[in-house]
Amino acid sequence: MSVVAKLMVMCVAALLVTLLLIGAEWRTKRLAWASTGLKGAVAVVVAGVLISLLTVR
Repeated sequence: MSVVAKLMVMCVAALLVTLLLIGAEWRTKRLAWASTGLKGAVAVVVAGVLISLLTVR
């Protein structure tokens, strides 16, 4: 398995975990700008890395 493929798998896993955490906060109505905004920023960065890996591949 190439390095790019491994990075893509890790990025997809990180994006899924981040979105699941945001979903859990949404479900329990524990949304706060600090924690949810930070998780949203992480999701955007991971999505950007994933897109850049897709263009490299």
